[in-house]
Amino acid sequence: MKQWKVKFCRIDENDFHFNIILIIIVIVKGVNKMTLDLAVKGQKIEVITIPDENIRAQAIRLGIYEGAKLVCSEKLPAGPVILQNRMQEIAIGRNLAKKIAIKTI
Repeated sequence: MKQWKVKFCRIDENDFHFNIILIIIVIVKGVNKMTLDLAVKGQKIEVITIPDENIRAQAIRLGIYEGAKLVCSEKLPAGPVILQNRMQEIAIGRNLAKKIAIKTI
């Protein structure tokens, strides 16, 4: 079992090191377990699964479906994740974003 030394410091979401830490966490946890709330601003993603049928039906109307390729255009601190689908931007609440499985492309 590997042991990791962690240095705690104060960083904000726009900091380069914060994005690197997020990428490392995703790699350690496994790519299959990445959810939309872990996407990084500017990252290109593909939706893997949307678990809830009602949410899936509403998302399809907005162009978000399993296999859709999107861009994370913004991530507000403790707020929604804003996705860009072609020329349209859609805000997804954090609690919902935690349930949507994605992968990076």
